Amino acid sequence: SAFESSSIRDNFSDYAFWQPNLVTNSEGKAYFITTFPDDVTNWKTYVLAMSPKKKSGQTSNEIKSYKPLMAQIALPRFLIENDTTFAIGKTLNYTLDSIEVTTKFEINDEEIFTKNQICVNSIIDSLIINPTCLDTVRVKYYLEKKDGYYDGEFREIPVFKQGFEETKGSFYVLDKDTTLNLKFNDSLGTVNLYDRYDELEVIDTELRRLINYRYLCNEQLASKLKAYLAAESINRFQNKNKNYNREIKRIITKLENNQNSDGFWGWWNRSSTNYWISTHVLESLVNAQVHGYQVKIDESKIADKAIWKLEKDFYMEDEIKLLHLLKLINIRFDYKKYIAKIDSSTFLTTQERFRLIELKQMCNLEYNIDEIWNKKQETLFGNIYFESDKNNFIVNENEIQTTLIAYRIIRRDSSHYTKYLPKIRNYLFEKRKSSYWGNTYESAQIIETILPDLLNDRKTSGKQQLTISGVKDHKIYKFPFDTTFSPNQEIRISKTGNYPIYLTTYQHYWNANPTTKMGDFEIYSRFEHNKLELEAGKSEKLIVEVEVKKDAEYVMIQVPIPAGCSYNSKSTINRNEVHREYYKNEVIIFSNKLIKGSYQFEIDLLPRYTGKYTLNPAKIELMYFPTFNANNEIKKVNIR
Repeated sequence: SAFESSSIRDNFSDYAFWQPNLVTNSEGKAYFITTFPDDVTNWKTYVLAMSPKKKSGQTSNEIKSYKPLMAQIALPRFLIENDTTFAIGKTLNYTLDSIEVTTKFEINDEEIFTKNQICVNSIIDSLIINPTCLDTVRVKYYLEKKDGYYDGEFREIPVFKQGFEETKGSFYVLDKDTTLNLKFNDSLGTVNLYDRYDELEVIDTELRRLINYRYLCNEQLASKLKAYLAAESINRFQNKNKNYNREIKRIITKLENNQNSDGFWGWWNRSSTNYWISTHVLESLVNAQVHGYQVKIDESKIADKAIWKLEKDFYMEDEIKLLHLLKLINIRFDYKKYIAKIDSSTFLTTQERFRLIELKQMCNLEYNIDEIWNKKQETLFGNIYFESDKNNFIVNENEIQTTLIAYRIIRRDSSHYTKYLPKIRNYLFEKRKSSYWGNTYESAQIIETILPDLLNDRKTSGKQQLTISGVKDHKIYKFPFDTTFSPNQEIRISKTGNYPIYLTTYQHYWNANPTTKMGDFEIYSRFEHNKLELEAGKSEKLIVEVEVKKDAEYVMIQVPIPAGCSYNSKSTINRNEVHREYYKNEVIIFSNKLIKGSYQFEIDLLPRYTGKYTLNPAKIELMYFPTFNANNEIKKVNIR
């Protein structure tokens, strides 16, 4: 019986079942058997039906499952440190008798509340929760009867810090004999230092960051796919029996589903077509095919649309991208005709000229390698790169992307310039100034380009020594090496040996009371009528106002919500945004482009739990260049 099935419920996941092949019997009824995820549930059933004569209908219903005597708990899905909220415990009696029970609250396995009561229909208990520790608060509410029966619920509530984390770091390529003197900011906390001798260890760090990246726009899906394929290549090289079949197939399916009707891809889902993102996605899918994965690419659709666009009067930059797309999927086409037309232009940027030379290589057409080499530059460390004449803050056209094209051209060429490829690779490592490359696209492009050479051109082991003096004195002969130290003293690092060592230093620090930051953006958040006192049960709109001072592409807006609120509705996006993602503690809004001007975004909330809550700062940044950002201040919200 129900009274014998004592339990403390702790699994509150959402489940669904799908029955697409049901057929009614002669009485117009259809049956199937399923198992509900728990003995207390509210199961919503939606039925769509169609007759042989193409008549259709739909209906829905709810199936409620409960126990005759049970205890439930209601509280926010997350908290911010020092929030104050009320956990609500509810004991429900569906029998005809009054029942004597003892109700209890436990916080982090410690009994905080206990009370003997008579339950006629229901009992409501409450408990103040004010988390001062971080990570998680464990809350349990349950009832007990004298005969040993018990029932209740247990929930783990994540507790986030007030403010936001920031990181300051540097990356150094120590080539040959080198000495560095480093100073650190005392206020930013412990310094983390690690040294790597093998470039593959640096690549592995980047791959893990790519694979674990939070968001899943089409560029990032393609970057993750390239990362998994690169990780498989490294595993094969190192004779490790590990693959990522399931993850790779899942990403391929998502990218196939996100393909637009014209055969190309946009930034998010099936948003408007973008050619550099389409190229990036196609590169990843073609690469997956080379690795033996099955990919459904509608090549004819891509070819038809690309050729149709090439026949029109089109932008030169897009013509080069379209020709590259066609060549990626090996479409037979008169490339020479269009390449000659573009080649005659006097308005090509350096990167466009480089892309055209790369196309000539791919099509076995004549080209001049000196056109590339004449554009080379050197860093202070003697490493080689190729300048872009565009703004370096354009995600797909900048110094690094131009250098990667030059790298691929030189590698394909049989000239003596190939001996300089290690110097170009060292430039790319030199650009990991903040412990990582600039963004997901950049990281994936670099790894895809240089990894084959890192695997084919393995350096022989040589005697390397790194000496660290200052806070701690170390003489290091074995790598990798990791250490931490206090930031209040200058350190000196000396390296000897013939091969590079890759050194990273960084400080993670938590800005618990960030002040308003303005620059190319301004951002403000407020509730309707500018009030910070909300009424439980009455919907409210959280309004975010953004001032954009210069045209901006690929913008990400992070909007935290108070812990005492849930989403009243997850509204559709407005015309100034391409995608939204809802998390328990924040909403992320993505915009393809915001031209100079003022913008407003709304989030529909429902205050549910009385208490005092922290509203963390809203933040706006360029997704691919996050140093361009702004935020507002912390606010305190009251729900009564």
